[in-house]
Amino acid sequence: MGVCRWRCHASQPFQSSIASPSVMTTTEPPTSTTDERVGDAPVEHRGAFGAPTWPKAIALALAVGFFAAAVSMVVTRHSDNASSRPASNSVDVGFLRDMTQHHDQAVLMSGYALEADMPDLAVRSDAREILRWQSRQIGNMERQLQFWRYDNIDPNAPVMQWMPMQDIPGMAGMTGSMTITAADMPGMATQAQLNELQRTTGRAAESLFMTLMIRHHNGGIAMANYAANHAHTEYVRLTAASYAQQQRDEISEMRATAQQLGLTLGA
Repeated sequence: MGVCRWRCHASQPFQSSIASPSVMTTTEPPTSTTDERVGDAPVEHRGAFGAPTWPKAIALALAVGFFAAAVSMVVTRHSDNASSRPASNSVDVGFLRDMTQHHDQAVLMSGYALEADMPDLAVRSDAREILRWQSRQIGNMERQLQFWRYDNIDPNAPVMQWMPMQDIPGMAGMTGSMTITAADMPGMATQAQLNELQRTTGRAAESLFMTLMIRHHNGGIAMANYAANHAHTEYVRLTAASYAQQQRDEISEMRATAQQLGLTLGA
C-alpha cells in the first residue's frame, strides 16, 4: 500500500533477523468478495502470551465456531450491499488507518527489543509475540481498507479525526481544530525514546521495553474501546474489541513478568 512504516523514521532502519519473511507473510487471512469484512481479526485473540493449554484450546475452538457463525450472518446481511462501505471520515476507516500506524510502532519497538541483549526468555517471548500478532493485525487492517477501496495511508496526514478530542487520552481541553499527527497518537513513544530503546541492552532494555509497550498498549486500548462502541460495521466493532482485550491481557502479562524479575517500570 505504499505505507511508510515507523521504522522509516528511526535513526537506523530496523532490519531484524527475528522478523523473518515467514513471520511477516504467513498471516494471510481468509478473503471474501461478498462480506463487509476480510481477515480474521475478531478471532485472533489468544489471551496472554504463548500457546494455550488444552482447556484453553478447547475454549478457543468453541469461540472460533461461534465467530464463524457470526461472520456467516454478517455475510448474508451485507452481501452485495454497497451501503456497507463506510465513508472515508467514519470511525471504521479512521480506526483502521490510525491503528495500522499505531501497531507499526509496536512492531518496531518489539524488533529493537529482540535485537537487544535481554537476558530473560519471558521478556523476549513477550516481544516476539507482540511483533508476530501486531504484524498479522496490520495485514488484516490493510486488506480491509483495500476491500473498501481505501488503499493509501499517508503517515504525515492528520490522524484521530474520527475520535472526539475529549475522548483522546492527553487531549482533554484541547480545541477541536487542533491537528494531531501520528506521533501524537495515544501511547506513542517519542523518537528519543525509540533511539534509547535501540541502544539499550540487558536488564535496562527489558525494563524500558515493557514500560514503553505498556504505555503504548494503554493508548491503543483507548482507541480500540472507542471504535468498539462507535463503529458502524460489525467487523470493526468486533476487531476493535478483540484488540483491546488482547492488549489488556498483554499488559497484565508484562506487569507479572516485571514483578517476577524485580524490575521497576516507569509510569
